[in-house]
Amino acid sequence: MNNVTNNNPDKSFVSSSNQIREGMYINKGETLFNINDLQNVWAIVSVSANLHSSIHVNSKVKIFSEIFPDRLLNGKIALIEKSFEEKKQRFVRVRIDLPNPNKQLKLNSLVTAEIDLGSKANFQIPISAVYRTGFNSFVWVKTGMTQSGTGIFRLRRVTTRSPINGMT
Repeated sequence: MNNVTNNNPDKSFVSSSNQIREGMYINKGETLFNINDLQNVWAIVSVSANLHSSIHVNSKVKIFSEIFPDRLLNGKIALIEKSFEEKKQRFVRVRIDLPNPNKQLKLNSLVTAEIDLGSKANFQIPISAVYRTGFNSFVWVKTGMTQSGTGIFRLRRVTTRSPINGMT
């Protein structure tokens, strides 16, 4: 069992008190309590699964907390969990690392996140519009019109991500 001591009297630690109570029996290897100094906290945000391919680990995130509604907090994505389904809606949970040097953010506070989804040049198309040949993917792109009004198309190689809801 690891013993954690606090040698710095200026630091305050938060421990969970719901895991062990007086008079309880304990087993070898059982967690008795957790300690967190709250220097760093996680914001856990649910994001629609159709945005999963646009979200990346280490991306910067703007956080707005209910505790400080007028203050912008900056964090970065630490982990993207697998998608889960709740009431027929698919979500991806994203863990965002937030520095909390003054310990002003509290556990279980509500937050709103603004995640940069990358370049505006990216767009989605139906899976059926992509022609796949082994390792390569191609689409037909309209590049102009003839004098008679017929479209002019050119084949363009593209890079696609995992399809979501029939779109890539």
